[in-house]
Amino acid sequence: AELLPRIHPNLTSVLNYFSVNEEHHFLVMEYVYGESLFDRVTRLSALPEGEAIVRVSQVLVALDYLLGRANELRIDTDRIVLKGGSAGAFTALHVAYCADEFGIDHPTIAAVVDYSGAIARTCGEGAAIDPGEAALFVAHGTDDVGETAFSRAENIVAGAKAAGITYEFHPLEGVAHNFKPKTATVADGRTVKAATYEFLDRVLYGVYAPTTTD
Repeated sequence: AELLPRIHPNLTSVLNYFSVNEEHHFLVMEYVYGESLFDRVTRLSALPEGEAIVRVSQVLVALDYLLGRANELRIDTDRIVLKGGSAGAFTALHVAYCADEFGIDHPTIAAVVDYSGAIARTCGEGAAIDPGEAALFVAHGTDDVGETAFSRAENIVAGAKAAGITYEFHPLEGVAHNFKPKTATVADGRTVKAATYEFLDRVLYGVYAPTTTD
């Protein structure tokens, strides 16, 4: 644990560690100032595109680090999935579909899970999606507005359809920006969480699961 901050500057320092009765183990870690990404997005409603792009670069650095040690960490590089909500979805979408628009290399992504996300207009929105790119699952509230308006989800799905990639789209009727995948439901009554994992089973492992999309 003490070596981790020396490996990468974004890893917090471990100041001390101890155990109680050799059963419960504790780490005393460096305190990181500031709000969590979730709290920031909740406060701002949507993360500014410029700030979200910084998050994209951070994810690319993290992926490069992890996949460079795939054998050691036992990572299946054929089944990399990026999943996020709001700003996290923005980040996942841009790593998978937008980085190459600016000549930025990225690893092969098998699937993207997008809850209430968007692709930047400067990247072409849905037109950024190319044939052969990552499969896409989208769940988005029909009452979402602003930078993550429902129309932007429709734009992404239109791009996925035009590119011929595997996708599944679940408009969440009467739902605004924030929702809980464990409790929010899609048209056939499944939770968003259940629909997501059935989609991933089908895409990653070829396991049949019902779908409500064409």
